Amino acid sequence: MPGDAWTVYGEAQKMPAKIRRPNWSVTATTHKVVVVDNPLSDEWILPYSDPVPNTSDRRVVSIVASPGEYEPASFVLRAGTSPLSNVVVKAHDLKSLEDQESIPAGLLDVRIVKSWYQSAAIMRRVAPGQTKQFVSELLLHDDQLVQVDHQRQVNLVRTRPTIYDAPSLLPFTVQACTNKQIWVTVKLPETIPAGHYSGTISITMNRDGLKIQDHVDLDVEVLQQRLLKPAYTVGMFYLGWLTNPKSTSFTGRSKTRRQMQEEFLDMKEHGVDTVGLDHQYNSHSPEKGIQHAFENFRDSAKMLLDAGYSNDKLVYIDWNMNESNSPAQYTRKIDALRNLSISLGYRRLWVYNQDEKKYHQLISQRHTFETVHAFDALNITAVTKASIAQRLKGLLDVAIIQHDTSEHVISSLKADGIAPLAYGMPHSTEERPATTRATYGFSMVRKGFSGIFSYAYQSGYCWDDWAQWGVQNYRPGVMAYPTEGKPIPTLQWEGWREAIDDLRYLATYLQEATGKTDGPWPTWLKDSLLVDSPHVVRKKIIQQLRKEKT
Repeated sequence: MPGDAWTVYGEAQKMPAKIRRPNWSVTATTHKVVVVDNPLSDEWILPYSDPVPNTSDRRVVSIVASPGEYEPASFVLRAGTSPLSNVVVKAHDLKSLEDQESIPAGLLDVRIVKSWYQSAAIMRRVAPGQTKQFVSELLLHDDQLVQVDHQRQVNLVRTRPTIYDAPSLLPFTVQACTNKQIWVTVKLPETIPAGHYSGTISITMNRDGLKIQDHVDLDVEVLQQRLLKPAYTVGMFYLGWLTNPKSTSFTGRSKTRRQMQEEFLDMKEHGVDTVGLDHQYNSHSPEKGIQHAFENFRDSAKMLLDAGYSNDKLVYIDWNMNESNSPAQYTRKIDALRNLSISLGYRRLWVYNQDEKKYHQLISQRHTFETVHAFDALNITAVTKASIAQRLKGLLDVAIIQHDTSEHVISSLKADGIAPLAYGMPHSTEERPATTRATYGFSMVRKGFSGIFSYAYQSGYCWDDWAQWGVQNYRPGVMAYPTEGKPIPTLQWEGWREAIDDLRYLATYLQEATGKTDGPWPTWLKDSLLVDSPHVVRKKIIQQLRKEKT
């Protein structure tokens, strides 16, 4: 559109991605639609994938979900040697097969899965010799928001006048001999009756001057059970700071009030129940008092409550541990922070200590742990080794540790009164939805963790995977990309939501079977968790839930 401007990302890295262009199997006189068997796979469906992985020729997308749940589905539109233009994909109401109920089309969010270039496919940039990676990641309504220049292997992002996505899916083009993956998220109403619902997703397009019509059938089974909350902490680091309302940034840091509100809601809709709030601690003058240092943080903490989060706990993060060199000043700081949390109605305060430090660095500021306890608050931090947390017995209450920690060590931490929360493997930098689902869902539970605390919702420059190239060795971590309003989700973010839903299914089944949301586990479940994928474990739990209602 007139006035639009684009920012080019990716020129800093010279090593090209290796892209294979196969002989195309769709002929000139046809297009083809294939259904994705499991939308959350680490095997990306790229524009040039042929054959298309993880798909089948059936024309029916079937999902099973509970009232209030978000559940994904996907299919792929394939062009032959002629492009498909003015493609319109439209969801229609899903009608009940038993009565007059329906799932309105407005609760089916249809998006494009956008593939683009990134500097790597892992957390670290590996140089020299690391090639660019062409990955599937973004879930867009406006396919033109991000354009890809394959010759230069760069991304062009529409950044002027601002970054924003359309409110619903816009018409798009499928270039000749390419794929376009379509993503559908079904949001079931909280009060939807159990039963089977069916409808269509229509596809209209132009090809060689002809108007073509097609469709995909969508069948939804709604279970009788409402999903319970997980019996575990579901935490996420949030690095955003409230800043000048007249200046909109698209990084993980500076946030307008609207951006922060939308991102808090987005995290909640993806199952997060505990947000670690980062604080840009301000120096304060004696005249203004220490409360001045918490003005922006207070607003953020209140916005969490306004977004519907529980007042069970407020997690405070100050990466620099300001005032910690002086026991007296640190005491005043924690006192003010505790009073702030009480005034907002929070029942408990968690205070983050030094991040990923060695034991001698942590214990050298023993007074910080003791001060937090003196105000009836809890100490939380991430440690590089679980043994560090074990040596902090009596001081550290919540330890964030790597997911690959052994079950024996996790059990020992819990015996010492330290709640172990999993993070890493992967962080949000990695576009691996299946791994994200496996790590933060059933695998975490099987190993005995008390929950998860992932880094991070957003970090760094987000849209620019090459920011600080040659200086910063870590890629930006992004679960959802910032815009001026609603954030843009990613495949890994949807993998996260499915992981949390796996935990909700587990809690719901265990409550019905044992009367407790955290166990004990029957033998079949223990065995399944050891050998089956999350996709299969969920299916088995659903089979058990069906039996409970028959």
